[in-house]
Amino acid sequence: MSETPVWMLRWKTQAPRNYKDYAVATAGWMTTGYLFCRMGTESKGKEKKRKGYFMKYTSAEANKLLKGIEGRIADIRRKEDLASNFLVAAGEDVESLRPQYDFAATQQALEELEAKLRVVKHAINTFNLTHTLPGFDALTIDQALVYIPQLTRRISKLRAMSSVLPKQRIVDRYSSANFVDYQVSNYDIEEAEQAYVKAKELLAELHLALDTVNTTETMDIDIVLED
Repeated sequence: MSETPVWMLRWKTQAPRNYKDYAVATAGWMTTGYLFCRMGTESKGKEKKRKGYFMKYTSAEANKLLKGIEGRIADIRRKEDLASNFLVAAGEDVESLRPQYDFAATQQALEELEAKLRVVKHAINTFNLTHTLPGFDALTIDQALVYIPQLTRRISKLRAMSSVLPKQRIVDRYSSANFVDYQVSNYDIEEAEQAYVKAKELLAELHLALDTVNTTETMDIDIVLED
């Protein structure tokens, strides 16, 4: 006989009695319902702490979780913007036009989701500060996230520098002068091209190492189940 998931037991024993409780329960339980399902039916790889669990996530999974929470917060805020104020023409029945909105329940739902957001962001930031990339000595993920755009800008510049001629004529169609300007490269174009190729290869290796860490190394995220 299969074990009943935790979230279902909670719903049976603590079913909401009115709209306000339902709104809070929906935001608090269903937002991370899949977490409750996993916690209630899986035991491998978890360490119980207080009334919650340490869940192991790769960086890719944690960032997906983070975006999910951010999406839920955005949805609630968007609906709040639509329902917290409404227009009524003179002579219309206000109550018949009033949208369904519970201020207290909405604020509580936002606070709970924002607390989860802080937990996940802290875990990701700590992971990025403490994990290094294979093959890059002591380069942490946090440093790599700064290094990648630096390297990308360098590649763009080297591409331009390696794509010119040692000496090329500059044509100004609006000039009526009878003389010709030439642009002369003050560097070795072949050397610039070699640096460009080397930088591209380094960027590819950097992305590969980062993807490897993000999909194999795990972090602990403390998700607390409330009574």
